[in-house]
Amino acid sequence: MSSIPVRIEGGGKTWPARRLGLLITVIAILLVIAGLIASNIVVADVGEAVVIVDPVAGSIAKIVFGPAMDIKLPWQYTKTVYVAVSTLSFRAAANNAIDALTKDGARISVDVTVRYEIKKNPDVIKFLVTKYATAPREEIERNVMTPIIRQVVRDVISKYTLTEVIENRDQLSQEIISSLREKLEKDETVRLAVEIIDIAVRKIMPPKSVLDAIEAKLKAQQEALAARYQYEKQIILANATKQKMVIEAEGEKQARIIRAEGEKQALELLRRALGNNTSMLLQYLFIENLARYNGTLIVVLSPTGNQTPTFFMLPIRK
Repeated sequence: MSSIPVRIEGGGKTWPARRLGLLITVIAILLVIAGLIASNIVVADVGEAVVIVDPVAGSIAKIVFGPAMDIKLPWQYTKTVYVAVSTLSFRAAANNAIDALTKDGARISVDVTVRYEIKKNPDVIKFLVTKYATAPREEIERNVMTPIIRQVVRDVISKYTLTEVIENRDQLSQEIISSLREKLEKDETVRLAVEIIDIAVRKIMPPKSVLDAIEAKLKAQQEALAARYQYEKQIILANATKQKMVIEAEGEKQARIIRAEGEKQALELLRRALGNNTSMLLQYLFIENLARYNGTLIVVLSPTGNQTPTFFMLPIRK
């Protein structure tokens, strides 16, 4: 039995299979391109300046101030400079307050805060990333501003004694602020690249032993003032009581004088009305004042001749 030959058409892939492979290849290429683009997108956030450096050309290709986006070439790299407002603080609470010695050798602790910002200028940013390649803002704080601030504070404090520092804190604060601003703005980096917003001296603190002594002195003064106040209050009250008694006594005296004068005048008028008869006057007064002697027996002995009658007041026993 003879075999029948069979012809096989197209030993390779069919057309739909080749199209699918091509599509996958294209997608892969697009993904690679998208990945390359995404990895080279430069994003600058608010308060940032992103510097695109071209190592091949040996120069700065571009500076992007945020908020913004841009694209760099694959071989280029970026450096970020923070240009928003920054605060450089020296505080006892953070254990980095500035220690200074007074003219008489006392140790003073000073809290200082400086607010500043990097100028948003392309030339300034180029200057900073060229001179301070690693971290411009941090290096400026650490190597430029901090030494100046500490030195100025120490120089100002050293001109005064401890007593003068305690008594003139406000004046010293203003002197430190003025000297700091002048000294900082003389520095090349600060003058070219930094804008000083404000400087504040928060505290000027003497040694704890001095503070304790001051506190004890103030407490003693307050206690003395309180004692003096109580003493003066008692004196005032005593004087007021005395004055009140004097006034009352004087009033009673005047009242008695007035009453006596009134009674005298009344008796004089009554005597005249009775024809200057003393006996009748006495009898009238006796009858008039019986109410005063309630519960008392009054015995009258009639006089003989022109003698004045005699009165005896005998209490009546019940």
